Amino acid sequence: MKLSVNIDHIATLRQVRGGIEPNLSQAITEVLEAGADGITVHLRKDLRHIQLADIEMIQSNFNIPLNVEFDAYTDLNSFLSRFKPAMITLVPENPNEVTTEGGLKLDSDTSSLGQTLASLREKQIHSSLFIDPKPILINRALTLNPDAIEINTNHYSLQTVGSKAYEEALSNIKECAHLIHNEGLRVLAGHGLNRFNVQDIAKISVVDELNIGHSIIARSIYVGLSRATQEILLHLR
Repeated sequence: MKLSVNIDHIATLRQVRGGIEPNLSQAITEVLEAGADGITVHLRKDLRHIQLADIEMIQSNFNIPLNVEFDAYTDLNSFLSRFKPAMITLVPENPNEVTTEGGLKLDSDTSSLGQTLASLREKQIHSSLFIDPKPILINRALTLNPDAIEINTNHYSLQTVGSKAYEEALSNIKECAHLIHNEGLRVLAGHGLNRFNVQDIAKISVVDELNIGHSIIARSIYVGLSRATQEILLHLR
């Protein structure tokens, strides 16, 4: 199982004071040397952490899979005229949220989403949709023909490990993971995962990759980025 490390909150700390510290390039080097397979960033409309210059730096200096998360209804033409990441993940974005609050609902007209996915396909950029682990939503997402679906693990991550609610949430994720896999798409998962609750997700054989950021960055305050990354990878390899 692969690990893509989300480095948004290293940039968040940098943006508090401006300047270049903490240095994103150094952080990326450290997590890759620790064994991570790729990097994920969320380029928000309000640019609260990751900047366009960061994307340029990553693509200029690192030959790695880069996954860029975007608001699902953003016009990507300007971005795609400058950059070609390995994957673009379409997510819901609320300007007042602290972090992404849920998966795409897909309960209204999805024609614009379909056009965006077709554009990414034409440019040979892999696409992913961030979806809550509910079969009805997964089936709606499948009709749009993305290359991958990322299962939102936030509800699961909020439960006490081993509790009934935890086991129910885990069962939902397993069901949806197999539903996606059986349709021939890559299965990704992420949001709120840490070194404690990732262990059961890592046992779902059809999940290809996890996207984890905040818990690694938070843990790194105490033990450093390399060890924080390796503590996650210990359960994936």
